[in-house]
Amino acid sequence: MRALGFLKSSYHSVFAYRFDVFIGLFNNLVVFTIQYYLWKAVFKSSNGSFLGISEANYILYIGFGLLLGQITSNNIDRRIAKGVRTGNIIFDLMRPAKFELQMFFHTCGELLARSFGLVPILVVLFFVVDLESIDLLRLGLFIPSAIFAVVISFQVNLLWGLLSFKTRNAWGLHLLKVNLFPLLSGQIVAFTVLHSVYEGVGEGLISQFVGDLSVGLYWLSYCLPLQAIYFTPSGLLSGLLSWEQVYPHILLQLFWIAILYLTTRYSVHRLINSFEVQGG
Repeated sequence: MRALGFLKSSYHSVFAYRFDVFIGLFNNLVVFTIQYYLWKAVFKSSNGSFLGISEANYILYIGFGLLLGQITSNNIDRRIAKGVRTGNIIFDLMRPAKFELQMFFHTCGELLARSFGLVPILVVLFFVVDLESIDLLRLGLFIPSAIFAVVISFQVNLLWGLLSFKTRNAWGLHLLKVNLFPLLSGQIVAFTVLHSVYEGVGEGLISQFVGDLSVGLYWLSYCLPLQAIYFTPSGLLSGLLSWEQVYPHILLQLFWIAILYLTTRYSVHRLINSFEVQGG
């Protein structure tokens, strides 16, 4: 019942600032529109295939990436940072419930409130994505992969928010997050494209510098959990991941969930024990 209280509180707080919700949804749709027409132009100039990737597959990738962006985005890091800055975080720490569970149910409430934004997104997907091309087995695997992505997104944002226990002012962390996360999650460019760019160096189609930069970004992304939030479920459904790559990527998602869980438990324990309320 206590968990239900956290969920309801977060749910209602989102609608208290419903204008921000609409702006966030509008921003996602604008970004998708830009990506859609940009990649349509790229594929048109390449006769429907770019670096071995078909136009239909890539449009499917960014289309369902829009849906993933809606269900995986949360503001738990900013909530923690605000609590640290104002000192109100002490009320969360004093409640007879684990801090991580409180934040998890706050995130669930936020996700439930944002689910209303899925309606216009699904309408957009209906018109721009070839839904008949979706493989039913891939769709079945996409659902648990998307759930894992939501969990990983929560864990990453929770850890990001915990950094404010040390920095106290998290505005710089927020700016770093909004600029770095889309790049390293595959939201801007699919990692399949980066790998294909590197392979194009050997064929003399791409400069060595661009190839080295692409492969460096490709491997860096796999050293971080961000690709498991966006690229894995979207790549799975769109076919950018071959069947030989699908199950290792799902296992990698489970690996990151386990690692992030252990990291979170350790970090919460250490940071809370050494935390001093500002002004206290």
